[in-house]
Amino acid sequence: MAIENPALQMLGIRRLKLPSRNWMIFWTVVSAVGGGVAYDKYQQSVLRTQYMEKAKYLGERPFQPNELPRKLRIYVAPPPNDFLSEGLKYLRRFCKPILNSASIDFDIYTAERQGDIRHAVAEEIRQLRRAAVAKPEQPSAANGASEDPEETKPLKELYQPSDVLGISKCIKPQPLVFEDANVPPEQAGGIITIGRGAYKEYINGVHEGLLGPLEKPEKPEQEKKEAFPEENQSAEDTEPKKEAPPVIDSYVDTKLYSSLPLAPELDINNLRDANGVPFFFTQPVLPLQNYNVAGFTKQPERLYRFYTKRHQLVEYNEQLWGLITKNSRPFTESDLGLLQDEENDWPKRFVKESREKGTEWTQPFVGDPRVLELLRVYEKPSDVNSA
Repeated sequence: MAIENPALQMLGIRRLKLPSRNWMIFWTVVSAVGGGVAYDKYQQSVLRTQYMEKAKYLGERPFQPNELPRKLRIYVAPPPNDFLSEGLKYLRRFCKPILNSASIDFDIYTAERQGDIRHAVAEEIRQLRRAAVAKPEQPSAANGASEDPEETKPLKELYQPSDVLGISKCIKPQPLVFEDANVPPEQAGGIITIGRGAYKEYINGVHEGLLGPLEKPEKPEQEKKEAFPEENQSAEDTEPKKEAPPVIDSYVDTKLYSSLPLAPELDINNLRDANGVPFFFTQPVLPLQNYNVAGFTKQPERLYRFYTKRHQLVEYNEQLWGLITKNSRPFTESDLGLLQDEENDWPKRFVKESREKGTEWTQPFVGDPRVLELLRVYEKPSDVNSA
């Protein structure tokens, strides 16, 4: 259909022709797809700005040069059958902006395989227990009488920077002040786990570190032969294979929790480090869902979540607002079921293979009451919308 208009003819446009039916269908689909993505990103930008403005007053507080701000720990694990970048994507888009606006520092702990977070958490707790019973080292020589005069010494042992800076002679050194020090554990720091798997591993790691032995138990000879069958093969059949090292198994079985003592090396009534900061496992935890969906049959759900990421941003920031305002409560046994709906998004094949192998994420998730009493969990405040 051509449209002739004298005004257009004066401009040099003799005929204005509408595109064909196929082109109309093409441009309609492209506009709908692109418009949906653009609208969702625009809403994300607006909502993110609102939450950042709401937390801005915390970031505008003055800090002295010797003061350190509140610090969190963030544990991120890759979703099943996917890459770690998928888990970090939620951290970059939904967590970092509001945490930076609130002037809250954080350390990121990542894992590439199941069991890495659990082992790292447990090993750090075991180090605390070992340090509690360690004896101070005796000096090798008395009064430095046997020191070698020609021995090379580090530069920092010869003089300090304050020896060459004259201004330091006029200013008295001030000790560092930690914002998390000398406050109740529910007001210090905090833990964030992104994904149901990371949440399970963190809780299991706390149990293993507090209830398990300090050193790795020895396996029976039969289990060793089964774990390393290549030792029985000939040298000709064996070839070096470049594979990732296996994940270290748990030091304690979940069935033995009730029969084991609770960290006898630590003072349960005073779980603080040398700076007065409560140990990380006594600080409240905030589990955040990983919205990654995999599988051919779940493509419609994946498509819907792709166009409604603004809802995920709202859920994340409402939960984070409870962390920012330090709104926590004691941990209960029912909290072990947090983020359980996320397991419905896991591929069926992954769940089946994990159960056959007895891997970390699909094992029964249980807790010991003595350990759960030391934990707390963040929850979003009831007045989050009006805050």
